[in-house]
Amino acid sequence: MFSTFGSVPILTVVAIQLFLIRNVLSLNLTNAYLHHKCNNTQGIYKRGSAFEKNLNIALRTVIFNGDFRTGFRYGDVGEDPNTVFVMYQCRGDSYWSNCRTCVTTALSGLRKRCPGNKGAIIWYDQCLFEISTVDSYHKIDYENDFYLSNPKNVSNRELFNRETSALLEKLTTKATDKKNIDGANQLVLYAAGEKRIGTKKVYAMVQCTKDLVFTTCSSCLEWIFRMYSDCCDGKQGGRVLGTSCNFSNTQGKYKQGSAFEKNLNLVLSTITSIGNFRDGFRYTEEGEDPNNVFVMFQCRGDSYWSKCPPCISTAVSGLRRRCPRNKGAIIWYDQCLLKISSVASFNKIDYENDFYLSNPKNMSDRELFNKETSALLEKLANKASDRNNLDGKQLVLYAAGEKRIGTKKVSAMVQCTKDLIFTKCFECLEGILRKFPECCDGKQGGRVLGTSCNFRRGSLEMNDGDKAMWHHVLCRSRRM
Repeated sequence: MFSTFGSVPILTVVAIQLFLIRNVLSLNLTNAYLHHKCNNTQGIYKRGSAFEKNLNIALRTVIFNGDFRTGFRYGDVGEDPNTVFVMYQCRGDSYWSNCRTCVTTALSGLRKRCPGNKGAIIWYDQCLFEISTVDSYHKIDYENDFYLSNPKNVSNRELFNRETSALLEKLTTKATDKKNIDGANQLVLYAAGEKRIGTKKVYAMVQCTKDLVFTTCSSCLEWIFRMYSDCCDGKQGGRVLGTSCNFSNTQGKYKQGSAFEKNLNLVLSTITSIGNFRDGFRYTEEGEDPNNVFVMFQCRGDSYWSKCPPCISTAVSGLRRRCPRNKGAIIWYDQCLLKISSVASFNKIDYENDFYLSNPKNMSDRELFNKETSALLEKLANKASDRNNLDGKQLVLYAAGEKRIGTKKVSAMVQCTKDLIFTKCFECLEGILRKFPECCDGKQGGRVLGTSCNFRRGSLEMNDGDKAMWHHVLCRSRRM
């Protein structure tokens, strides 16, 4: 994000629990929304549950008893497994009343954008707000960060990069100085400054959340500036924001000829030649740590036997082409899903990796259509996750059905991968069906496709789209 005061560019960078940065004189005191993340890996809470009650108590406490003087609060409410952890950090130049206003806005925004999520983060220009089921005090969150930049380039890129990098390094040293404490005897972990580069004056800020010690803050800021080239190379302004600033938990890339590549080639050739296409599912691994390769495929519930092998072969080829040398990747086709990973995921719900597609055409009676299709999908979810719904001795974890709504016949499918037990299948489907309004509100057709479960529904027969059409691919550089 780029802001100006007159003709003065402001370079904003935020780190570590990396936070906002603006000019040293607080030239911009807006409370603009920047970004949010609903952390689906932590699950969904039910209305009236112990978790929801603890969350409401924690949020009320933050608003009425928050320490807005220092701009930071970290607290927890409840006992495991319903403990709620809450954290906010206001920008270093936005404490007191500005902090309270931003946190109140963030709380409202988080409830609206991530309803029912046990874990969520939202960023505004003057504050960061996070709820979680995981205690992260003094710990760096390695997953959640993003950057914004001004698309306009500077005239002398090399000079600008060199001088702004020097400014940011200077501010990092100041922010992480253990003698840099505030009136409450707390580490400040914040610094702002300016520098003239040619005819331009550049402002910058760096900040860490106040639960970190100065050494951890220093390491984080040092790392996050490595993202400078991705974010801000030659740009007039930019910022990196996060609740973390390190990707040390990446799956990364494998090298040609490495042990990982050999294991991957072996396991992929195995699943295409002797995969269990009768029940449309395979989960297997090859190699020893740190070169383990985990591979999973799941064919659509009506596409086993002869339809499954061609889709898997196509997916293997597609994944190699679209994600060359990635240790973690997922690809979805109309009749199958294929995933490779360096991390074991058997019987674990993947809340993170999903997407949706929808038919742009609307139904005439939106309210009736939504109500009836939701009822159909709930019925199918119950059927798919029924422990008595067996194929031989295996859980089917799949159901399809149809319903007439007015003059239209609506077909639908739900499915879970066969590594899940029936209770986890129901939990996964329950979570993914919450995305119905986002995906399919009043639409003639739609689907939400995840790694662990999916649903599809539309006013056309489901088999009308049976071509081996590539839908989506995700090349992961982080853990899956």
